[in-house]
Amino acid sequence: MLSVEASGQYSITGTVWKEDNKPHAAGIISKCFSFVISEIEDEIMQLNSIGRFDEAEAKESFLLLLYDPAFTAAFSKYYKQDKLPIAECLEYACEKTSHDYRISERRIFDSLVSLVEAAFSNEEFIDLNEALEYILFVRTLTLQTLSRIDPDAIVAVVCEHGSASSHAAMFLKTLGIPAFFNTDEGLFDRLVDGEIVSLKFKDSNMLADGEIFYFDKERSVGAPENTATKDGQQVEVLATINQTQQSRSVGIYTWDGIGLVRTEFLFARTRNEPSVHHQALVYSSIAKWSGSTRLIFRLFDFGEDKSVSWINDNNRLFVYERQARALLSIEGIEELSILIPKTASHKQVEAVREIITRTASFTVKVHIGAMIETISGVADAERIIEESDFINIGTNDLSAESIGVRRDEAAATVFMEPKFLLNMSKVLELSLAAGKPVTVCGEMMSSRQGCYMLIGLGTRAMSVELRRIPETRSFISEVNAKEAAEAMDDLLRCETQEQVHLKLLSLVF
Repeated sequence: MLSVEASGQYSITGTVWKEDNKPHAAGIISKCFSFVISEIEDEIMQLNSIGRFDEAEAKESFLLLLYDPAFTAAFSKYYKQDKLPIAECLEYACEKTSHDYRISERRIFDSLVSLVEAAFSNEEFIDLNEALEYILFVRTLTLQTLSRIDPDAIVAVVCEHGSASSHAAMFLKTLGIPAFFNTDEGLFDRLVDGEIVSLKFKDSNMLADGEIFYFDKERSVGAPENTATKDGQQVEVLATINQTQQSRSVGIYTWDGIGLVRTEFLFARTRNEPSVHHQALVYSSIAKWSGSTRLIFRLFDFGEDKSVSWINDNNRLFVYERQARALLSIEGIEELSILIPKTASHKQVEAVREIITRTASFTVKVHIGAMIETISGVADAERIIEESDFINIGTNDLSAESIGVRRDEAAATVFMEPKFLLNMSKVLELSLAAGKPVTVCGEMMSSRQGCYMLIGLGTRAMSVELRRIPETRSFISEVNAKEAAEAMDDLLRCETQEQVHLKLLSLVF
């Protein structure tokens, strides 16, 4: 048995699965559903082109199902464990979803059954040995790889290159699958498919909220629900949403609102731009199960390591206009917050506000926010804040840009970079001075030291992954906000990450 050492008290054992050797990768169910989604999208386009809009809308409801992890998990159980026929698996899985769904027209449902049966009989797809649990080894983690992962079969992912702050890594966390980055040189080539390996790790070497929720449940016990610092400063803990459905987390975690819905992750697998109706179904579903009146939807943030064929710099505003129409179609809302990603200039805010003005309904009050996460955004922060109704700061991209690297190249200690801390301080100070609500998002809140620095800089609202919520509440409750603010005055004078780190060691345990 091969051990991949990263010293710690936890371990995961599984069968080696090298992506290079199995190009169709992980999971018959996820792979087949991706095929079915593509086929349905093509059918919807054809139906709309010939005016059969009702039938197209009926088929779009199937897309909502196929994107729903609760539906996928239920189908997986009925198919893998209970060995039921595909038609029964689909019908029973429909009953397990949290959104309202009815099989209103048998003919339409039968067409879905036929597509799924065709996918599962397609010899192109490589099935897994269902009795084994696999550790997927990849050279580089991408969203394309993740779209093929079956969470029921994969227990961990090991990446030869990459960063825990990459977009693909962030998406992997929502599946609750631990991942390891920057492994020993040559490890990938030494491994053999089918070999049993044991991964040993410590928190700092492990991605995914899963290490807390699945392997160290006691760490979340006793986390305070009314989140305040030791000296009584209230801090909002908001939820960051990456999936169409995370309703299984309702009742496990409590949040003060939805601080960020990453809409690009909802449609990362679509081959064509989702229709306004399809988007509206997805957004309404999130609004319904979250039970929150405070919802911030970020416009599609595709680009760099998150790319799709249907959006680019030339058509981005046109895509945003259709997305805005879908967001304004969410059922039962009176207020809506729309966030502009990677806001580099106040002119972007003006352009999106013009779109919203053309699209907005008089019955919905719209707030337009800017996500400042680039050096250009920091440079124009005063004008951006002036034009915006609220501000979000993205710590992952901004920390990497502050030292001139890509986010997937940044080390875990990048949040201690003095240039980054000065940029954070500037944006927070300007936002608070202008009386604009400001929320901080990203991986910085996943450590005691990160929470300490953010509170010291004046942060009073944080948006974190769902499984991070109990731990983040605990971190916040350990901080004296007044003392942290005084300490940050000293930390902001540091010149290197090492100096910041050494000072923090004496302040935060």
